[in-house]
Amino acid sequence: MEQTGSLRPGVCGGPPGRHHPPSATSCEPYSSASPTLEAAMVYPGLTERRARCRRPSKRRTLLDELSCLQCLLNCCARYSEAVRKLTSTSAGLFTLAICIMSNVNKSRIIALQLLTKACEPPTNGHSAVSEAMSTLRLRFGEPVRFRFLVGMLSSAMGQKGANIGNNINSSESVLEELDHWEKKHIDVEGLIIRLENAEKENDNLRDKVLLLERRVQILQEEKGILISLEQCLKERCSELQGEVHSLKSVKNEKSTTLLPKKTG
Repeated sequence: MEQTGSLRPGVCGGPPGRHHPPSATSCEPYSSASPTLEAAMVYPGLTERRARCRRPSKRRTLLDELSCLQCLLNCCARYSEAVRKLTSTSAGLFTLAICIMSNVNKSRIIALQLLTKACEPPTNGHSAVSEAMSTLRLRFGEPVRFRFLVGMLSSAMGQKGANIGNNINSSESVLEELDHWEKKHIDVEGLIIRLENAEKENDNLRDKVLLLERRVQILQEEKGILISLEQCLKERCSELQGEVHSLKSVKNEKSTTLLPKKTG
C-alpha cells in the first residue's frame, strides 16, 4: 500500500507547485509502470482471503487495487512505452485479466481499458492478451474463454435497458429498409467476376468454333474427293457394262451361226 501511495504523485500527477524529489522515474517516467504493476499483482492474490477479511480491510484492499489500476492507466495514456512494458510479461497481463473479476466496477472498466490499449498498435499484443485470458479461464475454471466477460457485458447491457427483445418492434422500419436494400442491392464485385468468367468461356467457345470450322473444311475436301472417286467408279462401271453387253452380243452371234450347221 505504501508503494502505491508513493507512486501516485509520480504517475497520476501531484498538485501543482509541489516539488518532487528526483528519482529513477524522473528520466524515464514510463518505468513507473513496472513497479505499479508489481504492486497491483499483490491485490489479485488476495482474492481467496477477501471473504474472510473484515469489511474495512476488504474495502481498503479494493481501493488500493483501484488506485494501482488508475496509476497504470494514466501512465499508459501519457507514455506509449509504458504499454510495451505492460505487455512485456504475461504475468502482468494476467494480473489485469484477474482485475476483470474485481468487485469494483471502476476496476473492471480500467482493466478492460488497459487490455484494450495492449491490443492497439504499435504494441499489437493480441496474442499475449489472449494467452492471459486463457490462463484466467484455467484459474477460475471457466468452461470457455471470455464467459465472465460476456456475462458482465450482457449484465451491463441489461442495466442500460439494451434489451433486444423489447426493441424488435421499434426496429421494424430498419428491418424493412434492410430488406429493401437486399432486394435492390447490386453486387458489383460478383458481376465483375461473372463478366470475367463469361469472357473466358466466350474465348473457349470461339476456339472450339474455329476448330469445328477446320474440321468441316477437311470433311468438305474429303467429300469432294469421294464425289470424284464416285464419278470415276460410275464411269468405270458403265464401261464394264458396255463390255459385258458386247461380249453377250458376240456370244449370241456365234451361237446363231453354229445352229444352222448342226441342223444341216
